[in-house]
Amino acid sequence: MPIPNRMPPNALDYITIRGFKRIASIDKLPLKACNVLIGANGSGKSNFVGVFEFLHAITEGELRDYVITAGGAEKVLHFGSKTTKGMFIRLSFSGEVDETEDFWELHLAPTNDDLLYSFAEVVHHQRKGEPDRIVKTFTPRLDQEHEAGINNDQGALGGEVSWMRTFVSGWRIYHLNDTSSYSPMRKTAKVHDNRFLRPDGSNLAAFLYFLHEREEASYTLIRRTVQRVVPFFDDFRLEPLRLKPDDIKLEWRHKNSDQ
Repeated sequence: MPIPNRMPPNALDYITIRGFKRIASIDKLPLKACNVLIGANGSGKSNFVGVFEFLHAITEGELRDYVITAGGAEKVLHFGSKTTKGMFIRLSFSGEVDETEDFWELHLAPTNDDLLYSFAEVVHHQRKGEPDRIVKTFTPRLDQEHEAGINNDQGALGGEVSWMRTFVSGWRIYHLNDTSSYSPMRKTAKVHDNRFLRPDGSNLAAFLYFLHEREEASYTLIRRTVQRVVPFFDDFRLEPLRLKPDDIKLEWRHKNSDQ
């Protein structure tokens, strides 16, 4: 039965992770709008962030590619399949507007060819004061290259599940620590490559240009934030290259100067 007037999620409320890389078990870790990870080298900070990259890949139908790139299921499971027989992830999304909570549970196990497949996958919905109910149970589809059910049969997902897939597939993991002369952010980008900011920042100039032209309030907030950190920064110089109007490069102006 469909949920009437389903509201989109307000936030990722908490996450449970068992058996992912260096993470043996994290149970119902609450998450806020801003979360800071602090820990020694090798304590698992990067692996925790990597869970969200992993889930994004799953909703994009790229579970197989992710596992292969990572070096196989033995590299993704916590200390391999001898120690970890399967992986479990549970996401909880709160809906403060309509006082609901939605859950996506995912059970993964290794295959004989060192891949992972989803052998149990359930979406739950719960309204305040009412019992938890199952919205969708996915059947394993080994014929679909071991991809998760939330990605299969997208036309039949229904409103109760499709918003969750859209929400998770919109997540991005950014690696913007490269500021060398070879940094992707310093390279020329295509002006119209602005649907989203790419994880390596390679289309930063194009994305800022889009904000400058269409989202003035957001652009102004970014500019003023940079000025607080770099007092001599005046503004970005964002315009297509004169001799190559389809291209754009990230430049900025020094305050009280034409340089």
